[in-house]
Formats: sequence, structure tokens, C-alpha cells
Amino acid sequence: MVTCDCCPCFGRRRKKNAKKSATVDDDKELLMSQMNFEKRFGQSAAFVTSTLMEEGGVPPSSSPAALLKEAVHVISCGYEDKTDWGTELGWI
Repeated sequence: MVTCDCCPCFGRRRKKNAKKSATVDDDKELLMSQMNFEKRFGQSAAFVTSTLMEEGGVPPSSSPAALLKEAVHVISCGYEDKTDWGTELGWI
């Protein structure tokens, strides 16, 4: 069926589908970005979140106990083996 888009519902349908497609693309881009961060910096949510903060630091909602647990996890050798920065830097 060919349409000239003179009826408002036809154009709206196309815009809805385009909007859904854009949302899927944005979600896909966000997921790929997160996967790149995890590959580069590991799977520590607190560490990855801190890399995204403008002035560094830690998320304000983090408790000292949780940060200590994440720090111990990040300094482990197994954590470094699974990240790009761990294999690039190695032992200094």
C-alpha cells in the first residue's frame, strides 16, 4: 500500500517505529560502551562508575565497607588478568 502521508496516523506510525529503532540503538550503544569499560577496567561496578565521574572519586552512595571490598577485589591478580589495563601494565 502506497501512502502520501497526508493522513496523520501514517506518518505517526513511521515516527513511532523510528523512535523504537533509535531507542534500541541507544540501548545497544550503552551496552557496548559498558562492555568496553568492563573489558578495559574489569567488572567492578564501583571502579567503572568512578571512571565515568567528571572529577573522579567514588559514588556518594558507596559505603566504606563496600569500597574496601571492591578495592581488595580490584588489586587481586585474577582481576588484572581479565582486563586490558592489567595485561598492558602488568607488574610495575
